[in-house]
Amino acid sequence: MGKTFSYDPLEEDYEDDFGSLDKVLQAQQKKRVKRRLDDYLEQKRLKRNLGEDDLDFLDD
Repeated sequence: MGKTFSYDPLEEDYEDDFGSLDKVLQAQQKKRVKRRLDDYLEQKRLKRNLGEDDLDFLDD
């Protein structure tokens, strides 16, 4: 089997944009961005899975 590695596309952006920041601050910023991105994608997924039956309470 060949070697596998984890590629993080955000890593390159952080090196360019936040290269002068301390590593701790860089890690904190990266966590915040990933958390926001995960929240956004989850909301998008939930909205896509929202069905007609889920909105029945609005008709009352």
